[in-house]
Amino acid sequence: MKKSMLISAACAMLFMFPPFGGIKGGCQNIGISTDGSTPETGVLLDVKGINSKTVTATQNIFQIKSFDASTEALKLRLGLATNATYSLSYGIIDVPEYVGNAVSAYRHLVLQPSGGNVGIGTTSPAALFHVAADKNTTYDSSFVVTSAGRVGIGTSSPGNNLTVYANDANVGIGITNTSSSVLRYPYLTITNYNGGLGSHPYFGFQNAEGSSAAPTAVTTTSTTLLGTLIFSGYNGSSFIQSARIEASLDSNFTATRAPSHIRFSTGGTISGSSAYSEKMRIDKNGNVGIGCTGPQYKLHVIGDIASSATIRGVNAYVQGAITACSDIRYKKDITPLPNALNNVMKLQGVNYFWKTKEFPDKKFTEAKQLGFIAQEIEKIYPEVVMTDKDGYKSVDYSRLTPVLVEAMKEQQKIIDSQQSAIGSLQTENKNLKAEVEKIKEYLQLSGKK
Repeated sequence: MKKSMLISAACAMLFMFPPFGGIKGGCQNIGISTDGSTPETGVLLDVKGINSKTVTATQNIFQIKSFDASTEALKLRLGLATNATYSLSYGIIDVPEYVGNAVSAYRHLVLQPSGGNVGIGTTSPAALFHVAADKNTTYDSSFVVTSAGRVGIGTSSPGNNLTVYANDANVGIGITNTSSSVLRYPYLTITNYNGGLGSHPYFGFQNAEGSSAAPTAVTTTSTTLLGTLIFSGYNGSSFIQSARIEASLDSNFTATRAPSHIRFSTGGTISGSSAYSEKMRIDKNGNVGIGCTGPQYKLHVIGDIASSATIRGVNAYVQGAITACSDIRYKKDITPLPNALNNVMKLQGVNYFWKTKEFPDKKFTEAKQLGFIAQEIEKIYPEVVMTDKDGYKSVDYSRLTPVLVEAMKEQQKIIDSQQSAIGSLQTENKNLKAEVEKIKEYLQLSGKK
């Protein structure tokens, strides 16, 4: 009852004291205009400004102020605007931004019916949803959603589903999990469907000098690093970098050359804000260095190497020693090697040359070689022959050492036996010689008689 009375009183006041231009209609159909026109049928409150086709700037049609009528008291205003050619009209909702007690600027919410675009902070939204740059920034901090579903942050024309631009040292995307769950796995997944014709998902780093409008080639003078993956952990007071994977330039990039290497670093003693140092490197030639930053071979290791499986190689250079696991605590069913000497006698050592033209990927040398034929030795000692997935065989020559040792021991027994027999024959021969001498002496004495 009270509410209807207030409405009736408000209607009466409007008719008793009409504003400039007048108010027409009953309390169910009220029109407010500057030209005294009749309100549109079916519209409860029809507010009209001047003809938008005659104005190329914003028309403030509806305003809400505080009790004070000064500019600083303005709280909200609604209006219309057109461009210079009258080809585009849009609605504007302005909310003032205060600095102290004065309005320093108006933040726009623009509704553009012709294109369906919505703008916040701009009167010319470039996409379906466009949040314009803050007035205090010197670069584009726009946020847009285009009709194609592309999202741009820092750009009003995103080229990808998500494009982020910033003229700022701290540009980045952060994923933080604040869940109190014991198991927490924040993740980023890239999924590709219908991956025909070689298509596949990838995660890429792109680095250029210059600007986005005029990029230039990367150089070792300014760039050095092409991209880095950083792994950090909290140590009680701050996050410490404990491991990194870095791609770095070797020399300046050109149209025909892009020399680079990859470094792998892991943690150790904390120094400043990091606790890592380089442990492995893959250089521009594909050489892998472990414990060294300038690998000279396909695998260059400074330090000890341990392996529980087969180490294969065509040409190998080792400065130091290669040891094989041999502790008796690892072994069972131990038996002696029988017939070692007899089996060694069946082995045939050969000289040969590698087929370098037929197998260029093996990087065989042209030098004359010596060794065994794997297929022949496999018939005698299959334990020392390995066969790869393509059927090619290799020989672990080090495993022949115990065979040779046992063969030498067997041969030494034969030699010892022969030496013993020879000693016996020598003794017997000596005794025979002594007896012959006695016979000679006897015959000589008998002849004199």
